[in-house]
Amino acid sequence: MTAVAIIPARGGSVRIPRKNIKLFHDRPIISYSIEAAKASGLFDRVVVSTEDEEIANVAQDFGADVLMRPVSMTTDDVGTQEVTAHALGLMAPCRYACCIYPCAPMLDASDLLYGFTCLRANPHLFAYVKGWYYWGTSGAFIENSVLGEPLHISSLRAIDIDTMDDWTRAEKLYEALHAAA
Repeated sequence: MTAVAIIPARGGSVRIPRKNIKLFHDRPIISYSIEAAKASGLFDRVVVSTEDEEIANVAQDFGADVLMRPVSMTTDDVGTQEVTAHALGLMAPCRYACCIYPCAPMLDASDLLYGFTCLRANPHLFAYVKGWYYWGTSGAFIENSVLGEPLHISSLRAIDIDTMDDWTRAEKLYEALHAAA
């Protein structure tokens, strides 16, 4: 395999209960990340890592593979780097991996292509957009050697959804962006 997308989606969100499958404009929010990954054509597999059966079912409904992870890997002190490394350890070897956040409804395929292009230009760094994704070599994820190069995406779209205020703002921006299209 060349590249895989790992979407870490735990069931125990505290600030926004059931955030990863909460409806965002009539669809579970995780479906937008799955759709962007699939539309990019960059990935041999799009995988959701979760401990939650309902999230697993939603992910499969939208065409993602699912890797069930242990509950011990769903606490607040376990980061996406560790979750991605865990998932990569359970899969066939691949050269590149992208950890895509499940709550990135404005992410599109071109954003992922941009990150991959930047990573390939300097494969010793992670290429990332805060709250959206991290691109890296699989070895960098597994070895936890995170040296990052932030990528610049329009602040109108790159929203990190952590609170209900963020959620409301994201819904309004999504509406505005899609009304203009």
